[in-house]
Amino acid sequence: MGVRAEGDTIKASGVVGAWSVRPPVQTLGGVGFWALGLRNMLGRLVMSLLFLACVVLPSYQALVRLHCPEGQGCHPSPLTLVVTPPLMGATILAGFVGTLIFLSRLFRAALKLSAAEVRLPLSSLCFLMYSELLVFSVLGRDYFLNPFLSGTCFMRWLYRALGARLGRRVHLSDPPLMDCHMLTIGDDAILDNTECQGHVLVGGVLSTSPTSVGRGCVLQPGSAVFGGDRVEDGAWVGPRTKAMPGQVFSSGEHWHGVPACAVRVRTAPVQ
Repeated sequence: MGVRAEGDTIKASGVVGAWSVRPPVQTLGGVGFWALGLRNMLGRLVMSLLFLACVVLPSYQALVRLHCPEGQGCHPSPLTLVVTPPLMGATILAGFVGTLIFLSRLFRAALKLSAAEVRLPLSSLCFLMYSELLVFSVLGRDYFLNPFLSGTCFMRWLYRALGARLGRRVHLSDPPLMDCHMLTIGDDAILDNTECQGHVLVGGVLSTSPTSVGRGCVLQPGSAVFGGDRVEDGAWVGPRTKAMPGQVFSSGEHWHGVPACAVRVRTAPVQ
């Protein structure tokens, strides 16, 4: 397989054919530039809140110690010991959830401003900002979110808060948190430990473009679809299958290989 860039056109060839993709020619500037910066700051703030929550959860012990004058025996009342922990926990949880709701609304506003298709050269400041955002997304996914939320309804809520458009009964198992605002996923789709993202880096240029996954699609572990790819209704993307930029996965087909190509699946009766 070969990939090369000729001007604004990305050309790729493989064993099953060739593709020619022309990414958008816009550059990130003005409102979009500040929206990207706001997303970076919000990402840092969310990470800081997670660390802060881990630190202050046992802080109810400090309140108990307030009842203990220095140098004297500590004998807090049973009511203090029973009531203080749940009150502190409820206060911290309410503040944390309220902050996340507020941040999710800011995220949506920022993502609407920066959802345009853009091209970022490696030498640009915007590329460095976007790269930093992707690094924070990977850290948050691998160490904080997926170990606890993968496969649950809370992951869908998080994806929607980050700007993704999800259908009903979507199953997300170990999904990435990159470019959620560029993703559209249909009803009953299954994403199982797959890299479904809205950007592609080819020829020294990072290009963003919407990525769509249709109804009833299955993306198996290790598969990857990139910015501009479209998985039509009922398509199956096999394990470790890699798409080309701008590729269309036909409805009802099984796709395998690198680059991805449609294959005929034979079924045999169970003996």
